[in-house]
Amino acid sequence: MKLQVDVNKVWLSFSSVFLAFVFVFGNSLRNMYESVIFLFVMHPYDVGDALFISSDWCQVEEIALQYTQVVRYDGVKIWYPNHVLCAGAVMNITRSAKRWESFKVCCCYACFHDHHAIKLHLVGAVCVCCNVQQGAGIKVYCCTAVPVGSVAWGA
Repeated sequence: MKLQVDVNKVWLSFSSVFLAFVFVFGNSLRNMYESVIFLFVMHPYDVGDALFISSDWCQVEEIALQYTQVVRYDGVKIWYPNHVLCAGAVMNITRSAKRWESFKVCCCYACFHDHHAIKLHLVGAVCVCCNVQQGAGIKVYCCTAVPVGSVAWGA
């Protein structure tokens, strides 16, 4: 018994359905594939890591297959799609080896006659406020031309 099947009509029907499927689900499948590669192969962060994403300090709160939920420094929760994080720069502060902070402190030199006393006072203030041990790489630079003291330390 022979079946009279027109191969061209079957192929045309199959290719039309496949083309419609690609248009409807193609982008979603690509994003899902990129997310899987990003999370399981690259594995750039874990829950609780501190990240620097698009000029914001964030902490990872939840990782899902399609998105990552982070909490910004001011408490705002943000959901980033994983394929967006894969395409952009994500700096993991927690996994970074050495970190440092620097800030400038403006003070009036007219009030202090001894620049060494200013340096000691600034180092003591940084150690107390930032929970840093005395002499842990804290450097104080005083510029006599401009009345600004600059403090930097490495941890």
